[in-house]
Amino acid sequence: MWIDSLREFGSRLAKLIRRPKFEAQMTDELQFHIEMQTERLARGGMSREEARRQTLVEFGGLEQTREQCRDAVGVHVMNDLINDLRYAARTLVRCPVFTLVAVLTLALGIGANTAVFSVVNGLLLNPLPFDEPDRVVMLWQQNSETGFDQNQVAWADYFDWQEKNTTFESLGFVVNQTAASRNFMLLTGDDVARIRGRHVASSMFDVLGVPPQLGQTLAEQDDQSG
Repeated sequence: MWIDSLREFGSRLAKLIRRPKFEAQMTDELQFHIEMQTERLARGGMSREEARRQTLVEFGGLEQTREQCRDAVGVHVMNDLINDLRYAARTLVRCPVFTLVAVLTLALGIGANTAVFSVVNGLLLNPLPFDEPDRVVMLWQQNSETGFDQNQVAWADYFDWQEKNTTFESLGFVVNQTAASRNFMLLTGDDVARIRGRHVASSMFDVLGVPPQLGQTLAEQDDQSG
């Protein structure tokens, strides 16, 4: 839909650029129709002067007809738009303080809308690439001593939660600190790529519904120390 609107805008802009040629063609065509109608009325018995007067009355005036033609092809609209933009530019130049306020307001508005769209796009339009992402939640511990509301869950607490869990279908564990991530070199044919990995529990793959690209996932005994 926006492509069609863009094409229409481009077509009207091209007509505005070629306006002198368009005006000449429009004038020639109007004169042709006026002459044809005048000849037809003259052949019906009118004098040529009366036939031309009657024709001009039927057309409603040359300038009015030209304006209707300009409106029909959108030239008049584009011309008004350009004139409005010129007037706005002159006004902004004469009032620098107002211009600064307007620019800052637009910048804040665009920035806020961009931030909101990024959140909506990430959560609603492009959800996480997991099975049933709306059912996936992240749990944290609250550390009252340090004032952290989202403190990393201890490994022993995770096992305790898993044992006493009656709310969630399954629990997984991932070390979330950036410092805990590891870099690996992945060899794919003749190419080498660097990838990042994290410490996770064996159930993490089942929680996310993510199968391995190759081989098998971790076993439950892999969660034990050593």
